[in-house]
Amino acid sequence: MELLLGCFVELLGELVIQIVAQVLIDGVIRILTAPFREGEDLGPFPGLFAYLGLGLVLGWLSLFAFPRSFLVNPTLRVVNLVAAPLAVGAATEAWGRHRRRHDRSSVRFESFLFGLVFAFGVAAVRYFFAATAR
Repeated sequence: MELLLGCFVELLGELVIQIVAQVLIDGVIRILTAPFREGEDLGPFPGLFAYLGLGLVLGWLSLFAFPRSFLVNPTLRVVNLVAAPLAVGAATEAWGRHRRRHDRSSVRFESFLFGLVFAFGVAAVRYFFAATAR
């Protein structure tokens, strides 16, 4: 009887862990996909976190293709950490403005802030983890 009760408690524990994991994964997926769904406006924060996350992932993936930093000078690396996101933000804003001017649909990413946050994620990962060639 004690063995049966122990098995039941273990199965119940596994079930609870799986349900909690599923709820957490569903929440993360909803947060990450919210900026892409039409008709729902949850404000800018889910989109900011989603694009920052995408930038971090892309920055991490870029380390496989380019493990060394293109910039050796430490000062230039800091300047790049600030300048690259500003430039990408300006470029995405210009692209979004161009699309809207020509009556084409645009997504949230095509704005200065979302482009900046995305590019900062990429630049931050590369700044901290790309090896410097010497």
